[in-house]
Formats: sequence, structure tokens, C-alpha cells
Amino acid sequence: MANQNQAAFDEGVFTFDGEAFGITDLTLGEETSEIDVSDTETDAGESEFLYGKTSRPISFTAFHKVNTASLPTKVQKAFTFSIFDETGLLQDVFSGNCTLGTKSLTGSRDGAITWAYTGRVQGALGESV
Repeated sequence: MANQNQAAFDEGVFTFDGEAFGITDLTLGEETSEIDVSDTETDAGESEFLYGKTSRPISFTAFHKVNTASLPTKVQKAFTFSIFDETGLLQDVFSGNCTLGTKSLTGSRDGAITWAYTGRVQGALGESV
């Protein structure tokens, strides 16, 4: 039973360079490298770390309309992800600039045609709820 304001992912829209696409799934992450700075003054059995560079991977699957070009790779563009709950009243919006690095097309008879994309957010990731 959902009792902590959980909501189902009902609809997502990915806007890339001003063009909107319906999405079926998405992943946004943030990974920061760790630099081990442990030395002879570090307590025995312990480690000390500094955080290094941050990387923000993104991946999503978008519906593809026939006679419409796929999104370009290796080009940095402004994006937003708008995510709506099952009521359509609540949404989260993530925004920034990203570069898409990979894409693959999937389709089947009596099924939707989709493009799966992966890439990286360049710079900060904005979030409004």
C-alpha cells in the first residue's frame, strides 16, 4: 500500500532542442569519483577520501514517429524531462544541457517503434518539483 506520497510514473516527455518526445522510461544519475588520500597519519583500518569529478549519465526510450529523424548524437543541446504521476496533476521537471552518445532503434509488428538513447548531462542538472 502506497502511503508515503508515492506516485506511479504515468507519462514522461523529453524535450530536446525544443522538440518534444513521449518517453516510456528514463534513468538519471550522478556519479562522483573518489580519490583515496589515506596516508600514514590515517587511523589504522580506516580510509580517507576526497571526491573528484562528477558525471551525470542519462538514458531513456522515446517513441518514434515514422518519417521523423532520430535525435543527433555528439551534439550538446538543451533538454528537459517532464515526469507526470497517474493523476496528471503532479510533475517533476529536470533540465540542463546534454550530449547523447548512443542510440538504437527497436520495432516489431503490432508494436511501437522506439529509440533508446544514452548520454551525459553537461554541467549542472536543474530540478523543480
